[in-house]
Amino acid sequence: VELRKPMMMMLNNGIGMLPTLLLALCWGEQHKWADAFSQMDKRDMTFLAISCLNGLAISYAGIRLQHMVAATSFMVVTNVNKFAVIFFGIATLGESASYASLLGCSLAVVGGVMYADARKRADESPMRDMHDEEKSLVKRAALGGDADLDSGDEDEPE
Repeated sequence: VELRKPMMMMLNNGIGMLPTLLLALCWGEQHKWADAFSQMDKRDMTFLAISCLNGLAISYAGIRLQHMVAATSFMVVTNVNKFAVIFFGIATLGESASYASLLGCSLAVVGGVMYADARKRADESPMRDMHDEEKSLVKRAALGGDADLDSGDEDEPE
């Protein structure tokens, strides 16, 4: 099934909203919504709208990225992003953190950067360890010339 990216965004966010809404209802959050919205001024509404737009942008970027990189790379990017958000909260919003959590975040971010560097080096020389015949086949396939590859039947009469 082929879905366009906006539809993927709707499915991704819609499916994620279902358990969130269920948990909010279980904890009685719906009783607080009217009061919370009534206390919001234009500035608060503006920040809420910007936050929603930012969420849509993150969702779209994530879906685009999934189509551009390998699954492992996507998981590394996702995890590094989460830890970057944690660092941001600690550094700018004054959230508390223990030495163990800071060490864990640091290791996760450094590991992600190391993975990205290793992946970049591997992509720069993908054919380094191939034999000449393998390199030739890969180049032909990349150029779309796989139709003229030998079928191995050249000794048989037509």
